[in-house]
Amino acid sequence: MNSPHAPNLAYYDAVARDYSLFFRDFDHSMEAEGEWLDALLKQRGAQSVLDASCGTGRQAIPLARLGYEVVGADPSSEMLAVASETAQRLGVDLRLVPASFTELPGRLGTRFDLVISMGNGMCNLTGRQEIRAALSALRRCCRPEGACLIGIKDFDQILSARPRFNMSKSSAVPGCRGTIVEIWDYGTQELVVTAHILRARSCGAALWWTSRPATTHEYPLTERELRTTAAEVEFVSVTRLPHPAEAVFLLLP
Repeated sequence: MNSPHAPNLAYYDAVARDYSLFFRDFDHSMEAEGEWLDALLKQRGAQSVLDASCGTGRQAIPLARLGYEVVGADPSSEMLAVASETAQRLGVDLRLVPASFTELPGRLGTRFDLVISMGNGMCNLTGRQEIRAALSALRRCCRPEGACLIGIKDFDQILSARPRFNMSKSSAVPGCRGTIVEIWDYGTQELVVTAHILRARSCGAALWWTSRPATTHEYPLTERELRTTAAEVEFVSVTRLPHPAEAVFLLLP
């Protein structure tokens, strides 16, 4: 089973309702992601998209809103629930499928012009063998003239600098402010991320904070290892694309 192992799946179920706190303005972030992907899709003449780790819909929803044929998939039922609610709020018709990477070829029965996995979804697998199996599955979901787009943390930079703390952009919603502070611990073959979800709530003149932790284990996939693994499953080329938030690679079968 090549889905996030149990602690990681539990992490995403736990943070789903607070996931927007990673962004200053989640709706604006969705719009920006949609514009970035729209330019790439137009360049390739693509119409159909599989978002293989769609989470709360940050890429899938804006693409569907722009008129692309989109299927969103994710193993986290809570993340899919939030994606469904957000799509309904924005009046977007979006098909959502609960599935891990390796389940997708058998579950969908169709291929796509572009298969994407952004937001570091690939690195929630436990190691290179699972990543290899996942890339192989995503390749089988691509049409012969299609492509796969992988977005991960820039682990080459992270492993060089080894930061210990990461704070999300501040966020504000009616009646509640919040942020997420992450503590990063480095194991021999994983990055352990503990997110502390901080919420500020007010009632009249009173203000208090609540804190809730959640932990996930990430495989620190470097660019060199991604290129090598992609070649092993017969992607013929890997090109890094400029992106404002993560390391993004276009893989051609």
